[in-house]
Amino acid sequence: MKYWLCGFVLLIACGCGDAAKYGPKAQKGSSPPAAPPTAVAADAVAPPPIAETPSQRQPSAQSAAAPPSAPPAPVQTPPEPVLPAWTSDKEVVNSIGMKFAFIPKGVFTRGAAEDEGIQVDSQLERRRGAGLSGLGTTVDETPHEVTLSRDYFLGVHEVTQAQFLKLMGKNPSMFQGDRINGDSSDYPVDNVTWPDAVAFCQKLSELPEEKAAGRVYRLPTEAEWEYACRAGSTGAFCFRDYVAQLPVYAWFKANGESTTHPVGQKMPNDLGLYDMHGNIEEWCNGFYTNYKDQPLVDPQGDAYGKFRVVRGGNSISPPGKCRSAVRRPCYEENLVTQLSFQDQRTTPNGSFKQGFW
Repeated sequence: MKYWLCGFVLLIACGCGDAAKYGPKAQKGSSPPAAPPTAVAADAVAPPPIAETPSQRQPSAQSAAAPPSAPPAPVQTPPEPVLPAWTSDKEVVNSIGMKFAFIPKGVFTRGAAEDEGIQVDSQLERRRGAGLSGLGTTVDETPHEVTLSRDYFLGVHEVTQAQFLKLMGKNPSMFQGDRINGDSSDYPVDNVTWPDAVAFCQKLSELPEEKAAGRVYRLPTEAEWEYACRAGSTGAFCFRDYVAQLPVYAWFKANGESTTHPVGQKMPNDLGLYDMHGNIEEWCNGFYTNYKDQPLVDPQGDAYGKFRVVRGGNSISPPGKCRSAVRRPCYEENLVTQLSFQDQRTTPNGSFKQGFW
């Protein structure tokens, strides 16, 4: 029997349409800023008017005969440079050193065609339309267009063991100590339930520095996760369909050695996000539901249900299980009762990222 471990990535919820909104908010009850003074600066005082002479007031014969001059041509304002759709220099580093990348709002095709898995992995383990891991549910990847109407920030890395320990006072991870023969501080936190991930987000949001900056943290929705993972790609991975490139971006079955690895060692996607494919699966917000039952603008997932969702694959997943579109339903408390049953066959799944928008 395999046991699944989960971690997470964070999303920050703060209304980030304007960079000015990311800074500290004004104190409640404080006076509005004073209007700018209307007086001219001392070094810019206009000189007194000079009296005109009659000759100055009367136009000369030559000037009177001259045809009227053409109006001046309008000043051509150079257009603003257009950055590539997936380029942004915006990044937030919070009070405990976590980095968040700016994710611009947009429209994308969520899901995958029926044959995408076959193109990626001829022995794909995905079972579309059949029960998954005995959970008695089907995994819907029907492609459809989704609109995300708000910008947001997503964690550059999965939440690490050091960050989780610092905030929560404990480290539930299996991959630490003798299992890795070294310091696990930069490894993604694993063995985390969905409520554990939510508790971390809530506690981080309550830190004085984060409250002053107006940042509220939560898990990303499935749509936000997949949109950020793809980073503009319409293929199976963030680098399209070239499976031979997967070792450059991911720890998976071919190179993962059945363990997690420190975050940020592989190539990031075009949004600067690391480990979106492989290494460890990541919790998403909301409950699992078929795509046809979700809205096409800012889908949140079901508010009630039986299963949460993890995304991204892990270090023992075949390529087909690391695709951008892959979804895996999972009990939110699935890991709590399994802590005493871990062995070398345990699958390194389930970290998390968080963010804000």
